[in-house]
Amino acid sequence: MTTSASRTPGRLHVEPADLRTAARLLDSTAGSLASVAPNLDGRPDAGASSDELATALGALAQAVAAVADEVRDIADR
Repeated sequence: MTTSASRTPGRLHVEPADLRTAARLLDSTAGSLASVAPNLDGRPDAGASSDELATALGALAQAVAAVADEVRDIADR
């Protein structure tokens, strides 16, 4: 990623293209997490913990997707 110091102390400038790249990576990660979760949900051999893990992965996938949306919004400003 390309960053440079701006004229305002304490601020960082990041190129919009770099933010869009980060958003795409986050989208991909969210998709991967979301695709794993259903495979764990309800597996009889793994017990209740696999259901909990599936729920946690699903929630994490949603959170990562939300971060991707926010990064994309910042890139579009």
